[in-house]
Amino acid sequence: MASEIDWKFVTSVAVAESRMQNLAIGDKGDSRGAWQMSERAWDQVSAARRLRGATAYDWSTYCSYEAIAREYATEYLRWVESRLTHNMKRQPTRSEIYAAWNLGVTGFARLGYRLAAVPSVTKRGIARLSR
Repeated sequence: MASEIDWKFVTSVAVAESRMQNLAIGDKGDSRGAWQMSERAWDQVSAARRLRGATAYDWSTYCSYEAIAREYATEYLRWVESRLTHNMKRQPTRSEIYAAWNLGVTGFARLGYRLAAVPSVTKRGIARLSR
């Protein structure tokens, strides 16, 4: 199966999340940067990077650095895609990957992986992906 995670999709997620604003702050300060990554998601990527000997960066300092945030977003999106592939027993669509990015994999699972059940803000993000 080919991955849905490519440069264009990763960029589309940033556009959907923040209109590609590197200094964006959302969720009452819990999500930051163009990709609106939470510290928890960032730390998950940092832990995986440390395990393979790659440089890990501090969320509060580097989430607004586009090049580093893009690397982290790409890794996290790949992880989301792999979890969905495992859980759904098929390749997820870009819309499903975005929904799990936006709601968390567990949050999307609670909705039965149904795009029709996601909140309106997530639906608007999905619509922005295809622009």
